[in-house]
Amino acid sequence: HADIAAKTEIIYHSIPGEPKDIPSIDKDKSIDTLQEYLEKYPQSNPGKVESLKSMLEQARQGKRKILTYVGRLAGQKGLRILIDSLKHTEQLDPDKYLIVLVATSPDTPDMQKLADEEIPQHPNVLWIPEHIKDQEAIEAIRTGSDVMLVPSTNEPFGLVILEAWRAHVPVAALKYSGGPDELIKDIRRYPLDKSTGALADKQDPEELAKAISALLNLSEPEMKILQDSAFKIFEDEFTLRKSTTPKTYSFFEELIIKKQKEAFRSEEHTSELQSHSFISYA
Repeated sequence: HADIAAKTEIIYHSIPGEPKDIPSIDKDKSIDTLQEYLEKYPQSNPGKVESLKSMLEQARQGKRKILTYVGRLAGQKGLRILIDSLKHTEQLDPDKYLIVLVATSPDTPDMQKLADEEIPQHPNVLWIPEHIKDQEAIEAIRTGSDVMLVPSTNEPFGLVILEAWRAHVPVAALKYSGGPDELIKDIRRYPLDKSTGALADKQDPEELAKAISALLNLSEPEMKILQDSAFKIFEDEFTLRKSTTPKTYSFFEELIIKKQKEAFRSEEHTSELQSHSFISYA
């Protein structure tokens, strides 16, 4: 996607666009990055390091989808709903996916239980218990994902959704959570080339499993259409300079017109006063 990155280098008010606005997509680099983190945290993935490596290789070959969550281990973030959704194997075939969980700092006893017992033991979860600050690494993980998971029960806006679309990654989220309701166009309700992901109809594990399953069951060509649609909506509606430049132009245009009108009225008023003064003097 070097051509896309190059297109962002447009001059706006003499300021060049950042060349790294659009992340490059390199599946091998993404898988290699995940393998490095798996080797870094074997204690968080006990008894399943080798099986997870095998799943990563299947993902590299396009035989398994990577579903990624990046965020805090917080109750509000819907981790309980997410982990429980994986129990619905009639919806989510364990042979089709690998969950990459980049999460740390459990904030409740229930989240601590997830961290201590359930997450480490689930065979399809690769857990990275770290707040990754290396931008290159987190971009590699994000761009290597097939679906970004945003199971928050309360997500006021959803910057993580825009970050996913920017990386050509559709999103699975919950309805009635705020931002996702406004942002996500569900593939089950919109044409694929106008969609950006899937929304669980209720905030419960089974409905989230259905939403994720709808994305997992897409063919490779269908997934490509969805990925391109998610990126296009990001590019058209949320790229900062593309969305703000026309608004900035309109703002100054309206301001100039307003000032011109005020100046014209002021000149009229001054002329009128001068005329009255001349008549009075006369």
